Amino acid sequence: MRHIYDTLVGLAYGDSLGMPVEMWPRKRVFEAVGKVDRLLPGQTGNLITSSLKKGAVTDDTHISLILCQQLIEEGDIIPEHFLSRLMNWVENNPESAELIGPSTIKAVELFQQGMALEQIGLFGETNGGAMRIAPIGIFFDLREFDTFMAKVHLACLPTHNTAIAISGAAAIAAAVSYGVHVGSDLNEMLTWVRKAATAGRDFGRDLGYPHIDKRLDLIISLFNQHKDVEARQELLHKSLGTSIQTIDSVPTSLATALFYQGQLRESLQFTANLGGDTDTISAMTGAICGALNGAHQIPAEDIELIERVNSIDFSGIADRICQKLDSMPRLS
Repeated sequence: MRHIYDTLVGLAYGDSLGMPVEMWPRKRVFEAVGKVDRLLPGQTGNLITSSLKKGAVTDDTHISLILCQQLIEEGDIIPEHFLSRLMNWVENNPESAELIGPSTIKAVELFQQGMALEQIGLFGETNGGAMRIAPIGIFFDLREFDTFMAKVHLACLPTHNTAIAISGAAAIAAAVSYGVHVGSDLNEMLTWVRKAATAGRDFGRDLGYPHIDKRLDLIISLFNQHKDVEARQELLHKSLGTSIQTIDSVPTSLATALFYQGQLRESLQFTANLGGDTDTISAMTGAICGALNGAHQIPAEDIELIERVNSIDFSGIADRICQKLDSMPRLS
């Protein structure tokens, strides 16, 4: 249960840490708050999160928990049911209109209009599939690889049915699944991540994006060449990108977790100060680090604040997941 709890907490903490400066360039982040090394409220002038309280999370966490709830209640991913749950959340949470990503909100609109499920996500190349994929890594062991990949595809299908989005989501899910179900050997984890990213390219519509694993190799190489933290951050932000695109955000998240040895605090203080899609990159990084090495580096008062502000019970959710997993077939 501890790995599951730590994955969920790591995801939400990363999300909340990166939330206040989401979509700002690095220069503006520095001018507004200095270094992001603590939870903050949404910042004045932020077009997305200015109204959010300290400790608030975004769609990264909310939609991940929607997928968790479906898996707890149904034991599988039924894409139509997921979209219905997503629509219900959007309709009952006015703030979701500002938080939800472009591919996801478009998918909801097309679903409401009656478009065929297989067609809805064909333009979804942003990171909305990867940002919510951690529950797949929790529920499904990547060593049952074909089943694992099928679940990744189903989870992405209704909003992000493209090769780049599915490849990126598969890479994140593999990292989480490795930490939850296998161990903490980073080299072995990287082997699984590469395998999943490669397999993910066989699903969905191919839009001609670079390969996730090749971009990951490039970032790791650049990290090794630049020892200064700010130099790495500047290089990522200005030369490669830290945007909502899957090809920017997923390799950055994975490379950070690997470079900082899965240590949550160091990894998240790096990603929260990157500029760009800081909440999603930090959420994915937090989930990976939590799965690998735990969430013990997060202050207890910060976890309590996130739970209170967002009405989340991490222990309760983790317990229900464990109960469900006990009733599901397991790898022998």
